[in-house]
Amino acid sequence: MKNIILSTMTVSLGLAAMAVSVQAATVSWNVVDTTTVQGLAGVHLADNWSNSNVESLENLQDDSGIATTIDVAFTYTAGNIWDIGAEPGVDTDGSWNRNMLNSYLNVGSGNTSTVTLSDIAYGSYDIYVYFGSDVAGRVGTITVGGTTYSFNTIGPSSVSGSNAVFAAADSGTTTADAANYAVFSGLSGATQTATVDINSWGGISGIQIVQSVPEPSSAALLGLAGLALILRRRK
Repeated sequence: MKNIILSTMTVSLGLAAMAVSVQAATVSWNVVDTTTVQGLAGVHLADNWSNSNVESLENLQDDSGIATTIDVAFTYTAGNIWDIGAEPGVDTDGSWNRNMLNSYLNVGSGNTSTVTLSDIAYGSYDIYVYFGSDVAGRVGTITVGGTTYSFNTIGPSSVSGSNAVFAAADSGTTTADAANYAVFSGLSGATQTATVDINSWGGISGIQIVQSVPEPSSAALLGLAGLALILRRRK
């Protein structure tokens, strides 16, 4: 009996440690004209962003700096890479959000900017898409999968203050609502494409894929339930 109690305590402590250590991996990419992300950035704050102005990049690193299987490719038909303004630099809060938002895939006149993530190995995940323009009030839509949200652009005020300004597009927003990012939750599958359509010029600034993991309490409870079943069978 004593050995069983000690074993129970040991496994319980191990499960508690496991629950604390469960972390969601985050992969972050942003397009570069003249500004780069050099530290933490994003609504889902993460480090180790991949800065790129080439149309495809393989094996993006996650927020721990570990290479993943995820690849990114982007298109901006009849457009270019543009900046809202001069490089803002690090935000007062220590993040690099203004730099992340400053550059974007600039398209218009009926064309769209798209970013495709492929070879996603996560079972479930959320995608954050950031977008903008150098002029406020430009009407647009953001689509991932079969979900589309409407917005109008925030423009220079998103990066002109001491810290970046974020506003979300979602199922409740219309073209009358200013926004510069959207979150698509509970996704699955190896490939996802984000498409931004701003007819009067603008486009995608960056994208994050955030792995979904069980809540620590859920992981611990599942483990303890399994342990209880094992002990019951031993009686």
